Amino acid sequence: MKQGVRIPLFIYLLFIYNAVIFADAAVTGFALESILYRIALPSGATLLITIGESLLFVGLIAWYAEWMRMQRGSETHKRLSLMVLLIFLLEGMLVAKAATAVFFSLLLMDLLLVIGSYSLGINRVRQDLSL
Repeated sequence: MKQGVRIPLFIYLLFIYNAVIFADAAVTGFALESILYRIALPSGATLLITIGESLLFVGLIAWYAEWMRMQRGSETHKRLSLMVLLIFLLEGMLVAKAATAVFFSLLLMDLLLVIGSYSLGINRVRQDLSL
C-alpha cells in the first residue's frame, strides 16, 4: 500500500510560533509570556502556563509522534524534516524575534529528531547488510 507524503509536524509548530511572535506587535497582550491557563492546585498555589510553555508541551507531543512516524517513514519524510530543520536554523540566525528560549528548544527538538531518524536509517542498513 502506497502512502502519501506526510508533512512534518514541526512545520506547524514553526508557523504557530511565528504567528505568536509577529502578532505580538499587532495585538496588545499577546506574546510568548502571556498567561494561557491558570490551574488551581490542591496546595492553594496557582500554576500559570504561558503560551511559550504550551508550545513546548505541544512540541514534546509532536516530537514523540514524529519519532513514531520516522520508525516506519520514508526517505521523503526524512528529507522534509531536514528541510524544516534548515528553516528553523535560518530563522534563528536571521530573525531577531526568534532569539528566545522557546524557539531554541523547538529547534533542538527538531535537531534531535533529524539526527535520530538518520541514525535509525543507518542502523537498518547495517542490519540488512549483516543478513
